[in-house]
Amino acid sequence: VTDNVDQAPSGQARSDFITEVIPGIRIDGNGAHAKLHLDYQMDNLIYARDSSRNNLQNQLSAFGSLEAIENFFFVDARAAITQEAISPFGPRPTDNTSISQNRTETRTYQVSPYIRGRIADSADYLVRYDYTDQRSKSDAAGDSQVGQFTARLSGLTRLTTLSWTVEAI
Repeated sequence: VTDNVDQAPSGQARSDFITEVIPGIRIDGNGAHAKLHLDYQMDNLIYARDSSRNNLQNQLSAFGSLEAIENFFFVDARAAITQEAISPFGPRPTDNTSISQNRTETRTYQVSPYIRGRIADSADYLVRYDYTDQRSKSDAAGDSQVGQFTARLSGLTRLTTLSWTVEAI
């Protein structure tokens, strides 16, 4: 029950009775060459006074890693679905049940294949590609796709406390 479902100014507030049904699933797995974590919730909001406001809000936090070729080729992946404010200057919803035009669902996916290894027992190398795709349900929030290569070479010197690293992005 809320006395101000729209987060309206004093004198314009409207009350409502809201039912939330939130099914979810959580999976955690650890294998010899793979790891997975997935936590998903589907928040179904049902408004008693105005059924046109009924909606579904997704929440996801997932990541996984795979050692595709032992001690050489790896793949990391992440996915997230969140409910975010579109503008920092607009009204900020206090919880998922508050009606707000300043909220949007954002989906972010990231995949990162990489190789790593050792050269002649003197240096370690890493070559990684990160790709991130972010999408929003609101046209006001904007979408983005970013790809980035990283290469690193590092090693030790004969002095035990001195090491070196070269990195290119």
